[in-house]
Amino acid sequence: MFSAIRPQQLPTGGTVGVAAVALAALGLLTAFLLADAQHPIFQAPDDAWTAWVADARSPSLDAVNQVLNVAGYRGVLLLQATLTLLLFVRHRPADALFSLASGGLVLLLLQVLKAAVGRVRPPNTVVLTDTGSFPSGHTATTTAFLLLLALLIARWWMWLLALVLSLAMALSRIYLQAHWATDTLGGILLAVTVVPALWLAFQKNARRGRVEGRRETT
Repeated sequence: MFSAIRPQQLPTGGTVGVAAVALAALGLLTAFLLADAQHPIFQAPDDAWTAWVADARSPSLDAVNQVLNVAGYRGVLLLQATLTLLLFVRHRPADALFSLASGGLVLLLLQVLKAAVGRVRPPNTVVLTDTGSFPSGHTATTTAFLLLLALLIARWWMWLLALVLSLAMALSRIYLQAHWATDTLGGILLAVTVVPALWLAFQKNARRGRVEGRRETT
């Protein structure tokens, strides 16, 4: 498993640029919601998305999305905590600290935004929900974890998988009427803002750890 880890080297300028764009988009969504959390300027498209997804409901899709509901958030956090511990055990401290720091920071900012915005969730949700609707916790934590894996594994198929599964989780949260579409977009933007930018502080030591690990096994 750990032989597959070959940390990605991200260009500083491009990474900062992507994170800045994501942060600006997240800030814009947040600003509109702070101005009017219950009737933001994009509420009409959100309503349309919710209605369209509700019309597509079926027993088979219900079952798939119930699985995603369980797998997301707490399931993903458990996976990330397990990975962090295993990375420490396998003497990859930089990778482990990055996993811990990225997951922790996304969780912290997620709760701050939820409390600050206080957006009400869609009506008729079919799963148990707790705190505010924006941004989506399931989408943010899933995207953050998948970005973590993509950065550690550094293969094109992992980046593709991260994209597909992040979008699947976003669509699932809309399908279950646990979130508005812009909530899931906010979750993705939060992860894209935090994880790659934070990686810049860890990638040098992470790649050095891989080289040292290879030397120890030769």
